[in-house]
Amino acid sequence: MATIACMLLLGLCVTGMVQEVQGRRRIASIAEEQQLVRRDRAVAETVSLVEGNDEAALLVAEVIVGRPAAAGGASSAPAALWLILRGLSGRPGSAYGRLLLGRSAAIQGEASQWVRPLEMAVVAAPGLDFASAELGRRYLVRWGALTPEQRRAGQESLRLALRSESFLRAAFSTAVATLGPEAAVGALPDDSPTLRLAEQVSREAGNGAAADLIAARLRALSASAPASRPSP
Repeated sequence: MATIACMLLLGLCVTGMVQEVQGRRRIASIAEEQQLVRRDRAVAETVSLVEGNDEAALLVAEVIVGRPAAAGGASSAPAALWLILRGLSGRPGSAYGRLLLGRSAAIQGEASQWVRPLEMAVVAAPGLDFASAELGRRYLVRWGALTPEQRRAGQESLRLALRSESFLRAAFSTAVATLGPEAAVGALPDDSPTLRLAEQVSREAGNGAAADLIAARLRALSASAPASRPSP
């Protein structure tokens, strides 16, 4: 009985090792097909050095989805999707994997494909800016093609993303141009430092209408502050 158990365990170990080798070959093959090795030998070297196939798959997927559209476009989406799902199979709770899943789906453009993975990445990494910023950026890029319901969800996502100083500096002027001053200012959180920075960014960009709306919100927020304090 013990001999049979040992043989079964040995068979499982051998099967696992074979699957790992086959998986690594497939990952390397995709990197070659996508011409990543030719463009950046560091990618191939890193893939050969990392220990787990899940990590290697996510590494190659990141390079693919991060390329300009002209370098791959929608034709890269199936390869990226396979790699990301391979990575998530080993790291099912990975916020990074979910972020890449949303970014790969965004190559195709349909909001129904990328919203949910990016929302899951935001939930999986609370307090970190990269997932919320990516979701906010995608909403801005696709705003013209969104339904009214999707735009309402987009404004809530932008409200969260705009809490990040780097995202606000990089994207608020785009939000004003895309949503209009009132909607963009309405997406800002009720936070004085954030509002002051948004006003500064707007004035520097020549968005006077947005800056004036933000200044009015700051005055209203300042006027309401004493009333919100607890009585001694």
